[in-house]
Amino acid sequence: MKIPFLPAAVVTTVMLLFAFKPQPLASQLIIRHHFEALNKHDLVELAKDYAGNAKVRSASWDGNHIGPEAVTEAYARYFHTSPDLKYTITDVIYSDTSAVISYTSTGTMINLEGGSPAYMQGKRYTLNNCTVMHIKAGKIVDEATYFDQVSFLRQMDFFNQK
Repeated sequence: MKIPFLPAAVVTTVMLLFAFKPQPLASQLIIRHHFEALNKHDLVELAKDYAGNAKVRSASWDGNHIGPEAVTEAYARYFHTSPDLKYTITDVIYSDTSAVISYTSTGTMINLEGGSPAYMQGKRYTLNNCTVMHIKAGKIVDEATYFDQVSFLRQMDFFNQK
């Protein structure tokens, strides 16, 4: 069997196609780092993901949190209340400047905050969440998180209280 002659340009192109490894988008790198920091409960690393004036909101917060300090303050409360809190990504849609992340968060209400009802103590929960992030210059500049608050209250046995 005779091997056909291929011009150098064709050989080079084929070699480049097999050697090319697409670089991850900036949003992919941020999401990877973000969820690693969340699962380690590492507030210092988590803060690195946010721009100084990042606007962050959640269905469980009153108003917006602005900047890394406010965000880490909120997560510090979560990590204290549920020391076993874990996040598992179930789906992500990426672009250069944004990401939509579906994930579960699972934990146990161990260290209740003042004002929390005693019946929540020791209750385990799993929440389905969706977070929309906008990213600029490698930092989260806007973030909104949504989850089913009624599902959380059911898992806390809220509706069976008298």
